[in-house]
Amino acid sequence: MKGEIIIAGERLSMSNSHITDTATLKDEFPWGITLKRAEGDLLADIPPWYSNNFCNYGFGSSADGKYQVYFCGCFNLTGAKIHKVGIDGFWYEFRGFGPAHYDDGSKYGSPTIYADAVGPDAIYTLSRSYHYPERRWSWRLQSEKGKISLSISLTPISKTFWFGKPRGPYIMHGLPSPKRKRTFDVWGGFIDFCAFTGKLRSPLTGEVEIKGISGMDREWHKRIGEDPMKPPPFHTVLYYNAFSLTNEEIIMLIYESINPWTGEVWCRQGRIDFPSKDLICIFDDFQYSDDGGLAPNKFKVRGEHERGSVDLTGVATERWGELRNVDGIPVVFNQPFIEWNGKITVDGEEIEVSASGAAELTRMKAT
Repeated sequence: MKGEIIIAGERLSMSNSHITDTATLKDEFPWGITLKRAEGDLLADIPPWYSNNFCNYGFGSSADGKYQVYFCGCFNLTGAKIHKVGIDGFWYEFRGFGPAHYDDGSKYGSPTIYADAVGPDAIYTLSRSYHYPERRWSWRLQSEKGKISLSISLTPISKTFWFGKPRGPYIMHGLPSPKRKRTFDVWGGFIDFCAFTGKLRSPLTGEVEIKGISGMDREWHKRIGEDPMKPPPFHTVLYYNAFSLTNEEIIMLIYESINPWTGEVWCRQGRIDFPSKDLICIFDDFQYSDDGGLAPNKFKVRGEHERGSVDLTGVATERWGELRNVDGIPVVFNQPFIEWNGKITVDGEEIEVSASGAAELTRMKAT
């Protein structure tokens, strides 16, 4: 979906799927644009940017295939820092992290964001490093005495997927509140899809080697329109969809933001990478549907990309979700892990697809 829209006087892109630049340290840490050094080594947002997020979503297995492993974690400089680890359907959750710190490499070897836990989980440290220009990542939930310890090394398997560069163009995220229909959340950022290897320690597994696929996600958010600096009850929006699919042959990412009141499409962007073919195809003209409700379980993606077509069906196999009350309206923030099946064609070749993926989507209760 090419083109631009103007919302609250700001020019926004309807798709940034054409951007394929490799993310650099200036993108991971856009000093003076979206974030800054505060006291000592603390990090802080630069208004009007209110949310710099450093996230990771992954799935895989122990090296021997005995255990299925899922994880999702996120730093928010001034808000929540959450990490969840799922092992064969059992989830561990960690929330009690303090302020975000920056290390220039003296402690972790490369530029790193990290946070020490406080309260009941005070024995944990969460950290993320970008080893650039090697283009390798590290993600760690570390503790010598805790139940869980996770340490992985991640290597990108495709070109960077972009939602928007630090200086733009940005895209729409959505409406943050049902009572503020003239306030909008806009954002930029990137995802590097990576193969990971590392170690996991837990009561269920002991210490095991793990491997799999992960998305290293970096985001910056601001609000525009009416009362942009007035915070909503939660860092979320009322409706959006973001889905990924990865296997050895195909990497796909689709994203759309839609006005839940009018159905207007603010942003729809998609891309399919075929790494073995060294081929990238824009997939903005997709059609998405699901089985409805606040927490959908079945999904369909169809449409035409630049050099072929897509016909996929997905089923949520693991999920984490959170019900939030946003100005009196129930809104569910969903993070399902999905098994996809179907067909993708490219240059006349039909590829049978059986692949895993992760997603983020929000739904509000109809009013």
